[in-house]
Amino acid sequence: MAFVTDLAGDPVGNRVVFGLYGRPGTGKTTLFLDLVRCPEGVAPKDHTADPTSQRLCLFSADKGTLAVTLNPEPYQGRLAISRPDSLRELRKDLREVDMRIARMVDKGTSPRRIWAVVDTTTALQTMLLTEARKIDVTGARKGKGGRIEDDYERDMVTPADYTINLTHVAEVVNALLALPCNIGFTFLEKTEKDEKRGTSIKVPMMSGQARELVVGHCDVLARVEKPGEGEERLMHVSPSPEFDGKDRTGRLDKVELVERKSGLPDLVRLYQKILRKAEAPASE
Repeated sequence: MAFVTDLAGDPVGNRVVFGLYGRPGTGKTTLFLDLVRCPEGVAPKDHTADPTSQRLCLFSADKGTLAVTLNPEPYQGRLAISRPDSLRELRKDLREVDMRIARMVDKGTSPRRIWAVVDTTTALQTMLLTEARKIDVTGARKGKGGRIEDDYERDMVTPADYTINLTHVAEVVNALLALPCNIGFTFLEKTEKDEKRGTSIKVPMMSGQARELVVGHCDVLARVEKPGEGEERLMHVSPSPEFDGKDRTGRLDKVELVERKSGLPDLVRLYQKILRKAEAPASE
C-alpha cells in the first residue's frame, strides 16, 4: 500500500472506530441501531432518500436483534444484518459486506455515513473459539490436521485453541479495518480483580490478547451505563481506576450523555464532535 499524502481526502482517515461495552441491557446495540432508525413523523422511504441518513451493516454474533424483527419498518432500506454461525459463513459475509459498501459508495453514499459493526465481539470470540476446537492440531484424524471439521470438537479448550482463536479474531478485525467506513465493536463487560492490590476494574469481556488486539484499534472505547430507572444512560469515555476507557481523539467529554433527544443519533453527534474543524485562532 502506498503512502497517503492527501490526508483530507483519505476515506479511511475520516472514519472513527467505536468500541462500546457494558452490562446486558444498557443499550449498546440500540446506540448503533439508532444510527439508521427512521425518526418519528418521517416516512422511512423519505428518510432513506435523505442524503444525511446513515447506513449500517451489522454482524449480529449474539443474534440480539429482536427489536428489529418485531418492528422492521423504521430500519428498512438502511440496515443489513448478518447472523453468522461459523467462520466459513463469517468469511463469506465479510466478502459480501466489502462489495455492499463498494456499491453504496459507487452510488454516491459517503463512507462517513456507512458503519460496519460487530455485536457483540464477546459472542464473536466465543463462536470462533468453538471453531478452533474443531481443528485437529495433532493431525491424528486421518491426516486432517489444520482443517475445521464440523463432526469433531475437543471437549476441553487447550492453549493451542486460544492461539488459533487469536489468529481468527485478527483475521476478522483486519478485514473490517480494510473497509472504507466507520467501524463499531460492542462487548459485554467483566470485572478483573487484582488479588495482590485488592483492586478491581471493569473491562470489555474478551480473553487477554484478543481483547488487547480489538481495543487497540478503537479510537473511542466507552463504557455504557444506565444508572437507574428513569435516568439517562451515560458513556464513560475517560479511563478510571474503576473501569477502562479511551479517547485517542481528545475531543470528547469524560462522560457523554446518551440523549436520544437532540435530533441526531448519539453516535453521529459524537462523530461530528470528533471530526469538527478546530477553531481558527483569534487575530490579534
